[in-house]
Amino acid sequence: MVYYSAGAIETYAPVGSKQVEVLGNDERRGFTLMVGVSLSGEVLPFQTIYAGKTSGSLPTSKATGYSKATKELKFHFEFSKVDNHWSTMETMKNYVINILASYFESHRQQLKLPNQICIWQIDCWSVHRSLEFRSWMSATFPWIRIHFVPANCTGLFHPVKI
Repeated sequence: MVYYSAGAIETYAPVGSKQVEVLGNDERRGFTLMVGVSLSGEVLPFQTIYAGKTSGSLPTSKATGYSKATKELKFHFEFSKVDNHWSTMETMKNYVINILASYFESHRQQLKLPNQICIWQIDCWSVHRSLEFRSWMSATFPWIRIHFVPANCTGLFHPVKI
């Protein structure tokens, strides 16, 4: 998860200003960043999940870099429809349908291997390992097999090392 805030001592007011309002000094925003990397090192488009119940929770389309993020880099900005920024069943389905399965399918076609089984290695997060999600994956994408990174071992097993 990623947190960002306005900062405690910085401002964009001109140096020497007599009165400087600091808005959002005690506020912070968080989002979950879903990152996928193939074994070949190819980075899949990111999914960002923001807390909130409307698209007003998302970065504005007028933000610097928004067009590049969505059009060139294919980022998927989503709001959680709940009060936190964690993955939900709906955001996980969106990730699989819009990012993961399309990536796998394009490579299956490119390699002329239409029946190739694909492996998805993912963290052991509650929504990922839920019976509802695993059943949906099995019914919808039986050719994608989930392998879980053991709990508390992300830093040891996960291909994305920070």
